[in-house]
Amino acid sequence: MRGRQWICAGLAALLLVLAGCQPIGGLDVPKLLLKQMEVASYEGKQTVSIEIEAANHEVPAVDAAALQMIDGAELTVETKVQNDQRMSMEGVFKAAGRQLPFRLSLKDRAVAAWIEGAAAPIIISEDGDSSGGASLVTTEESRAIGRLALELFGKYAPNPSDISVKPVTEPVLGEDLALKQVHLEFGGDELLPWAKELIRAAMQDKEGLKQWFVTAGRLLYPAATGALDNMPPDQDVLPDALNEGEAIGLSLYESFMEYAPELLAELEQMEKDLPAHAPGADALLSPATKLVLDLYADGDLNIRKSKMQLTIALPSPADAPFSAITIRQTSEMGRLNEDVKADEMDMTNAVALDDPEMTPGKWLRHFESGSLARQWLKQSGATARTASLLMPEPGADTYGWDEMPQPYVKNGTLMVPLRHVAEQFDASLTWDSKTKLSLVDDITGAVTQIELNSKKATVGGLEIDLPEAPELRDGQLYVPVRSLAYMLGLWLQKVEFYDSAWVDLIRK
Repeated sequence: MRGRQWICAGLAALLLVLAGCQPIGGLDVPKLLLKQMEVASYEGKQTVSIEIEAANHEVPAVDAAALQMIDGAELTVETKVQNDQRMSMEGVFKAAGRQLPFRLSLKDRAVAAWIEGAAAPIIISEDGDSSGGASLVTTEESRAIGRLALELFGKYAPNPSDISVKPVTEPVLGEDLALKQVHLEFGGDELLPWAKELIRAAMQDKEGLKQWFVTAGRLLYPAATGALDNMPPDQDVLPDALNEGEAIGLSLYESFMEYAPELLAELEQMEKDLPAHAPGADALLSPATKLVLDLYADGDLNIRKSKMQLTIALPSPADAPFSAITIRQTSEMGRLNEDVKADEMDMTNAVALDDPEMTPGKWLRHFESGSLARQWLKQSGATARTASLLMPEPGADTYGWDEMPQPYVKNGTLMVPLRHVAEQFDASLTWDSKTKLSLVDDITGAVTQIELNSKKATVGGLEIDLPEAPELRDGQLYVPVRSLAYMLGLWLQKVEFYDSAWVDLIRK
C-alpha cells in the first residue's frame, strides 16, 4: 500500500513504455522512474474522477440510474506514509450529489477502514497480504526488474508523435515550485502502429534481445522457484526446462522469435480489417480514445505532481447506455523521505470484514440509520438471499434435493420447514417453551412469536392469522410458506423446469 509513490511510478512507467528511454528535453526518463522507488516516506494528495458521455438515444431507467451514480463520481484522498508498515489515508468519495468520508490505516501489515456512519472501524486484512505469506520479490529485485523493463522499452519503443518537456512553475500542496513538465499525448489510432514498430525493432536486434531474455531469466528465476517451493509437492506447475534462469530465458527468446512474425502479421491484418470485421473497435482505436499525461519533476528527479486524463471511446450499438468514459487523476507529493507520522486509528470494537458472525443484518446495523454507507450497502444487494424448496408434485425429479427437508401440502396450503428456511436468511430461532418459539428477522430485527398447533401468531407485536397451524413432522417444525414470507419480508416465486418445480423465497 505505497499509494502515491506507486501512482507516480506507474505513470512514469507508462511514460517510459510510450516514449522509450531516450532523454527528452534533457530529462532522463529511466532515472525519473527509478527515482520514485527510493521514496520511503511522504505526504500526498490525490484526486480521481470519472465522467460519462451518455448515448444519444433514450436509456433504460436502470441504466440511467447506474450512470447517474458513476457520472461525476470523485475520490479525494490525503495520504501520510511513514514507512512500508505504517500509512494512513483520509478522504471523501462523492457520487450522485452525496459524499462519504472515510479513513484507511495500514499498521504492521494490518489494513483497517472507517466509513462515516460506522460504529467502529472494519478490519479489511489482518496481515496486509491476501496470500498469507511474505512477498517473493524483494525491493532490490523489484528495482532490478524495473531497470530491466527500462532497458527493453528504451531500446525498442518508438516515440509518440506528441511529447515535450518544458520548465514551469506549478503549485504543489500549496507551494509554488519550479519544475520540469513532461507532456505526452497518445491517441488510440497510434496504438497498433506503435505495437508493430516495437515488435519490428525487437526482432531486428537478435543478439541484444537474446541477452535481455537471458538476463530476465536469471533475475526472475529465484522468484519463480520461490513460488514453486511454496506449493504442495504434488503440484508440478513448471516445466522441467526451468532448471536455471538462463535456460528459461533462452526458451522464452526462442518462443518470441518464433511467434513474433505471426503476431506482427496478425496486427497488420487487424489494422486492415478492423473497419469491416470489428466496427465497434473503430471507436476504441480512434483519435477519440486519448491519453494526456503530465508529470512534474523537480531538480532531483522526484515527481512532485502528476495529471492524467484518459478518454476511452466505446463501441456504440443501439442499446449502449454511454459512448465514452473519461478518467481524470491528479496527484501531489511533498515531505519526501522526511519524518512523516501516519495518523493512528482507534480500533476499539473493530470488526473483521470476514467475520462469519457478521450477518447482512448485523452489517446494516453496524452503520447508523439513514447513513449513506447503510443506504449504499442495501442498494448493493448485500442483503439479497434466495432459498429454494422443491414442490411436492407427483413424479417430480428429486435428484439433489434428497437431503433437504421437503415441503408438503396440507388442505391446499404449502407447509415449509421453518428452521431450514430461517437459517438460509440468518434469522434466529429459539424455543421459549415446549410449544412456543420466537423468530427474529436478521434484517429488521422484527420478532415473530409462533405457537405449535395454533393458527395465531404475532409479528412485531401485531397478531396475524395463519391458514394452517405450525406442526411437527419428521422432527421438523413446518409453517405455511406465505405466512413465513410475511414474517421475514420475502418474495415468493414458483419455478418450473422439465420434471421439477420449486418455490424460491427471495429477499431483495
